[in-house]
Amino acid sequence: MGGGFGGLNTASAIKQNDLNNHIEVLVIEKNPYYFVCPVSNTLLSGHSDFKKENFLFNYRKVQLSYGYEVLHAEVNSIDKTEQKVFTNKEAISMKASSNMLVVLNYLM
Repeated sequence: MGGGFGGLNTASAIKQNDLNNHIEVLVIEKNPYYFVCPVSNTLLSGHSDFKKENFLFNYRKVQLSYGYEVLHAEVNSIDKTEQKVFTNKEAISMKASSNMLVVLNYLM
């Protein structure tokens, strides 16, 4: 899942239901902003009241509100045997925590 509308809702729901704070959620997303527009058909219609800039948000507010981390990177590969995710910025070990969920920018 990506760090867009669906991915962020999934990450937020997991953290909201983790009452004992045992699950570490890391969203890996290459873009610095996400786009939220439930009325996208209106935006696509070109109506002058709807500007794309009004629907762009950075990740900091949702990170603070829900308690998950966001890594701005691209996933290069996943090693299932070694339980590692390799990005263009760092390698992330899944072995470090048995309660870790990584929400990826795209499925591999």
